[in-house]
Amino acid sequence: MVKMSNMIPISEQLASHKAALDYRNDNDNGTLDLSKNVEVVKNGVLIINKQIPVAVSNHNIYMRVDIMWEDAGYSNYRDLGLYGYYSTSYVQMSYHNGELRIKPTDNNIEIVIK
Repeated sequence: MVKMSNMIPISEQLASHKAALDYRNDNDNGTLDLSKNVEVVKNGVLIINKQIPVAVSNHNIYMRVDIMWEDAGYSNYRDLGLYGYYSTSYVQMSYHNGELRIKPTDNNIEIVIK
């Protein structure tokens, strides 16, 4: 059997969609300032803690979180195991106490956006 995609289960997609939507609703203040405090923990070690532009967009059946690593000086973000965007169809997300947490399934990384 050939695996067609690495989508997360529908129940996790729905929970991630709600988390990203709630984060966006709580953080959309109508300004163009997209800079947020972004922390990246890899293998239990904090590797990034910096203000980075972040945009969360609704694509009806999924939410997308874009993190502009390059704008913060991380042109090598792919080498760190990071991506330019994260989709709620493929990545677990949770939102509690003003923090959006993104947990990619393909590496031991957690991204926290405050």
